[in-house]
Amino acid sequence: MNYKKIYQSFIENRKLCESALLSSGEYKERHHILPRALGGTDEAANIICLTPEDHYFAHLLLAKIYGGKMWCALVAMANMDHGAQRGDAIKKRVQFGHVRRLVAQYFRDNHSGIDSASADRTIFQLLHHDGSKAKGNRFELEEQTGLSRGLISGLVIGVKMTSKGWSSPIHNPNGLSRSELISASKRKADIFALYHYDERIFEGTRADFAKETGKRLYLGGGIEVCYGWYTSKHLAETHYQRMSEKCFLNSQIRGDISGKNNPNADPTLYTFVNEKTGESVKRTRVQMRNEFGLIKHQVTGVIRGTQISANGWTLPGAVRKRAPKGAKYTFVHESGEVFTGLRSELERRAGKSKGFALALIRGSIRHGWRCPQAHKVRPNSKDSQLEGTAN
Repeated sequence: MNYKKIYQSFIENRKLCESALLSSGEYKERHHILPRALGGTDEAANIICLTPEDHYFAHLLLAKIYGGKMWCALVAMANMDHGAQRGDAIKKRVQFGHVRRLVAQYFRDNHSGIDSASADRTIFQLLHHDGSKAKGNRFELEEQTGLSRGLISGLVIGVKMTSKGWSSPIHNPNGLSRSELISASKRKADIFALYHYDERIFEGTRADFAKETGKRLYLGGGIEVCYGWYTSKHLAETHYQRMSEKCFLNSQIRGDISGKNNPNADPTLYTFVNEKTGESVKRTRVQMRNEFGLIKHQVTGVIRGTQISANGWTLPGAVRKRAPKGAKYTFVHESGEVFTGLRSELERRAGKSKGFALALIRGSIRHGWRCPQAHKVRPNSKDSQLEGTAN
């Protein structure tokens, strides 16, 4: 039975019914047409809304097509016992949809809004430019102001300075409107004296700040901090002191677990050789970092074989995991086309951007292309059979 053809026909049919499902207001679930585990993305073209019964059936077909981890997804959805027969899965389709609807209704009735155990019940105050006030938790403010919960959250945490005339007296004490905030932020000639919590000091315009840090400076309208830069030295010192006290308290509780004191540190002695001087030393990872100034990921890269050397130090006998320059790979398209060549040659042939072939080599399936030599290919999959015929 051609399950792949059945799945394609099923998805095309449900796309025709999707608008009716969305407008009905019934419970629905988002489904990735090509699962992310198989290289699918979160783009709108790869998403479809299905009923819980259809969602379960779609994953049943995917499990029939690809096997392996797709069966794991089906088991997780249906909460099946691992010892159950795969043929029993279809019998649970109706039960699955019924249960999912009941669970969704339960959470809507008992664990949503202010009744949720994780709901923020903090009391906030918002001011309107016409002088009116609103006070309450986020749900009460939603009713009083008519703003969405997302906009209210943005106002109370300071991400948004104003929305539809409403503002927070904490983050926008002057109640500046959006046009006033934009006008204040575009004064390019303003000179700022800023203090970082790591004791750096900056003085200059917004353009100077962007040139030095590579970031845009957002200050004004009650905002006093941007990317760790504060408008006063006192605020920067307070932040540094607070962080220092927190780090000290954590170190007192857990003790010093850095470097060699880390209980999970690798105690293995590796024989490193300096390519420039020929010197040979036996050291652990931590000792190489402390004695020779190597960075943590450099030592790990040399040991794992993803890096040839670091500051001249290499590890003889390390298995190289990175493919040699000029390595050729075999790529197979779902249409049956087989191409052998460099990664860049495939990308030019398929009209794809850089990194497309690398994703295939790492196990992704994109635009119908696969790499039978990929590390993630299952031994008994169709790709393994294709690899034998392609090579």
